[in-house]
Amino acid sequence: MYNWLKNYSELEYSSERKQERWRPNTKFPRIQKIDPPHLPEAMSLLGQYYAAVGAWLGDSIHIQIPFRDETEQDLIMREIAPYFTKLLHVRDSEEQGENARQSLSLQNFRPEAHPLFEQTDTAVLPLMRDLYKHRKLEETHWENEKSRIRFQILTSSLEPLPAAQHRELEPLREFLLRTHFNLETPPEYGLFPLGWKLEDELKHSLILRFFAGFVPHLELYVDADTREVLLLLMSMSPIKHELTLERSVPAAPRVNRGYLYFEIGGETVLVVNLHALECKETLRSWRELEDARSYLRDEGVNFEEFDHEQNGELLEGTFFLFEQKDSDKMMEAINRAVEERRGRNELRS
Repeated sequence: MYNWLKNYSELEYSSERKQERWRPNTKFPRIQKIDPPHLPEAMSLLGQYYAAVGAWLGDSIHIQIPFRDETEQDLIMREIAPYFTKLLHVRDSEEQGENARQSLSLQNFRPEAHPLFEQTDTAVLPLMRDLYKHRKLEETHWENEKSRIRFQILTSSLEPLPAAQHRELEPLREFLLRTHFNLETPPEYGLFPLGWKLEDELKHSLILRFFAGFVPHLELYVDADTREVLLLLMSMSPIKHELTLERSVPAAPRVNRGYLYFEIGGETVLVVNLHALECKETLRSWRELEDARSYLRDEGVNFEEFDHEQNGELLEGTFFLFEQKDSDKMMEAINRAVEERRGRNELRS
């Protein structure tokens, strides 16, 4: 039983939680609204694959399709985009040229496309019926994250699709390889099955057998309590899940040569000058704090090694907003550090 699954995942150990490096000049993606094309007279296999989500699961479903060049974009606009009313072209502003990451965001399934979908019967329809055994999104539960188990699928253990069916689905396979599976970071693609239970019969699933024919790494997320399959994750390279071994919360504030450092995320550090506070009363608000500046740690420098005069970049004209509870804790830490500094100075005198 379940000889087509491995009940474990590849783990990648990390000494601390990775954070995105905060960049003051970060550019946001460029987003352009596009007018939807006219409805075609016939729906293609590719169009039915994506239209099934909107036709069966709700008009407000959102689909994001990545692409690299005009060939894929033209194909999306011709065979998929006509069935949605809201189209957005998203382009990564950090990349230029032909390899720039782009995607088309498709939203709001067109009501007038329903009759065309219902009268179309392509080779992809059995796969979509297999993926969505029911069409009630509210019956899928994601609340209890601790009860999820990941299973790797041994793709070589699944029976290939019949040759004729494989040939009919070739346009979809080629399109997925050029778009969703042409990303740089795994996992590249995921689907949310409805009505799936973890049982041995699942190895006969048409859509699992389809993807196993060209995607080497498939993984199931399963609710351990109900055996409900919540997610099918797919990648062209091994899927690794990071396991954090040490701290996953900001480090405790530390003092360095009369300055108090706060780790505030994104490799940024708030530096408070304690020298300037020794002659002041207890601080009660941030408005009384005259000398506090934000720095960006140099690449590769951790919080314990950070020194704002040696390996940090001052962030001019930058400010951060903190929740009240965090602000109060930081104010307490500043007052405590000032008192300790005063005590040491009195002992010296």
